[in-house]
Amino acid sequence: EANLSTFDRYFAIILLTVMSVQIVPIEGYEISIVKVTMMGICLFVFLFRVPYLSKAVVYSLIYWSSCAFPAFFYTIFRFSTLGYAGLFLITFIAYYNLVYKGVFSLELFLKILKTLICVFAGILVLQQVCVLIGLRNVAFLNLVGADYYAWNRLPVLTCEPSHTAVILTGFFLGYLRCVEIKNRVKPSFSVLFNKEHRVVTFAYLWLTFTMGSGTGWFGFSIICLYFVNMRSFYYVLPIFMTLYIILQQSDNVQFRRALSAAQATVTADINKVQEAEGSASTRIIPVINTFKDIDLSKKESWIGKGTISIEERDSAWKNSARKISVIEQYGLLAFLTSLFLLFSCMIKKIISLETLCFVILLMMSLSNAYMTWSMLFVFTTIRYFKDNKNCHIN
Repeated sequence: EANLSTFDRYFAIILLTVMSVQIVPIEGYEISIVKVTMMGICLFVFLFRVPYLSKAVVYSLIYWSSCAFPAFFYTIFRFSTLGYAGLFLITFIAYYNLVYKGVFSLELFLKILKTLICVFAGILVLQQVCVLIGLRNVAFLNLVGADYYAWNRLPVLTCEPSHTAVILTGFFLGYLRCVEIKNRVKPSFSVLFNKEHRVVTFAYLWLTFTMGSGTGWFGFSIICLYFVNMRSFYYVLPIFMTLYIILQQSDNVQFRRALSAAQATVTADINKVQEAEGSASTRIIPVINTFKDIDLSKKESWIGKGTISIEERDSAWKNSARKISVIEQYGLLAFLTSLFLLFSCMIKKIISLETLCFVILLMMSLSNAYMTWSMLFVFTTIRYFKDNKNCHIN
């Protein structure tokens, strides 16, 4: 039985890791054979290791069925997209069942998140050294000679900086939640910089400040909100204001663009958001359009317009009229069932920083993207610890 649980534990760790990295020289920029293979294995893990009829199974089936439902209304429908979504869902089911089987203790998951954050930071430093000395093609460091490479704009262990930003935000928020559950109180700034946590804190800050992602600054803003409450307000606010002034005076282009995007978002002006920050705007614009333009009297609003073509998918970032992906393709019915899945299995509280991550960083969609599910895997594990506070310390 010990061997069985060891297999389950290591498989869950490997699964989380595989869904959190994309080594471009091996996996490419598009669909990864490595991930597809891993997701296929998850079907057998579910059937033979954790064949439980859990909430994840029930709500995933309901969500997938609601996405398949519009197929009956459209002549053009890419079932490959639906099948790919099914692979992500079966992967989530396997991971969820493994987590609720008890493969992770709180201490182990803390170590996993700490290790991943530090490895990401270490790879970034090595990439920065390589770029500074003129090495732009180093396959084992995930450098493939992309035009955008600079010492302060690098992909780390994913396809691009914005993907890393989403994953990193999930990791560090998950780390903070674990420390909070372990100590039964929110960690303060002083705790984050003590001997136990300072390495992972500096690693996170180095990644955020130097990897070159506007999305990363949105994630950093969400992390900052974790420390805001009435008791800490009077000393946290001066720290944030000082940091803001320093960054304003710095030459950090991505921070300035993210700030401009945030200011433009308040106006709900799509053109201003797009001009301010191209990368982050791809996450903000669909949400704005959905709330501004959706017409509940139209059939398409409820059942979607069907799956988009490959050409439309590849050029979607240029379309300033696009809405939230799941609503545009499958409609509000599918979106509502995705929320049932989200808040039944992944996020415990509707009003939470995790929900804010879902809205801002994941564009309110359970998309067919590895960074989306990496973040949701972390949230799922944190929910498990919150649901089982008395049995996860060892």
